[in-house]
Amino acid sequence: MDTNNINSSYIEKMIEHIFLSEILKESWVKFNIKINVLRPEVDDSGYDLILECQGISQYIQLKSTINEKTIIPTVNSKLFKKKEFAVILIKVNKEEMIFKEYYYYADKNISVENLKSATKNKANTDGVKKERPNTKKIPRSKFVKLNSIPELLEKLFPDIQKNSSK
Repeated sequence: MDTNNINSSYIEKMIEHIFLSEILKESWVKFNIKINVLRPEVDDSGYDLILECQGISQYIQLKSTINEKTIIPTVNSKLFKKKEFAVILIKVNKEEMIFKEYYYYADKNISVENLKSATKNKANTDGVKKERPNTKKIPRSKFVKLNSIPELLEKLFPDIQKNSSK
């Protein structure tokens, strides 16, 4: 039995909390800067949370993969309408729940029409998986691999080092 599927909501929230803990800790310890965290009340806007730092608000869609090699992230197309957004894909080691790798995507010049639409997970009675027109696939080749939370912070907030009080 695959306990990841049964507990997927729990695991998703746990990964989000670990991610936030790491982001907040590194911003404080490395840069001596506070980050505010905001969450939407309803999950229909294309993002999971907003990170606000030094006047910049980043709309973040978190994606994760546990011990998997490939994943093609799908994103609500509303995210692309935000001035500052990022999709962060985290590879997680299942046994220890340790983040192994980070992948970052924030192409502000993307033409949403050029992205393929995702399809529903389950087929209809005719065996056809219908298109989800407001959900787009982002090819993994479009993501930048990052090795650490400080690197991710510098991508999200490019002036963080310059504005650091350390």
